[in-house]
Amino acid sequence: LLPSDGAAGSPARSDSPAPAGAAGEGAEALQVVWWIKVLRDDPLRVLRALRFSAKLGFQLHSSFWLAVPFALSSLQSKVAGSRKKDELVKIARAGREPLLTFLDLSFGFPLPNATCGGGGLPCLAPALFGGADPKGVAQFLSPAIVTPPEGANLSPSSASPSSASPP
Repeated sequence: LLPSDGAAGSPARSDSPAPAGAAGEGAEALQVVWWIKVLRDDPLRVLRALRFSAKLGFQLHSSFWLAVPFALSSLQSKVAGSRKKDELVKIARAGREPLLTFLDLSFGFPLPNATCGGGGLPCLAPALFGGADPKGVAQFLSPAIVTPPEGANLSPSSASPSSASPP
């Protein structure tokens, strides 16, 4: 993690090149391998890293971003929705600027080499906000959110007088 420059609207992402030479390339590769292991051990760390980056103004190193696609399938299909929701509520409570930075990181950056384990996802959002159905098939939104329960009458004419807003 790298401290950001604090400028409003500056993304919390670092694309700084690794040190020149073979030693620098080896160090960068070692960092990526380490991040892959850390993120596969607990894929929710992707979401937490984004939350802390947005809230505290840190930039995430390029080695983190190179490792993220390797954890996305687990984040999308294995991490419970309630754990994701808890992290999302925390970032929502952090305030407007951290929330906007978080959303920018989630939706605004294409993933590096998205086919190397990210399931071809164009950005982080499907894995962060999605989940899996009972068969393990990845879903962007829960069917419970998109589809009303059976028997629910959601037409405007079904609203009770007590739920109407006061004049």
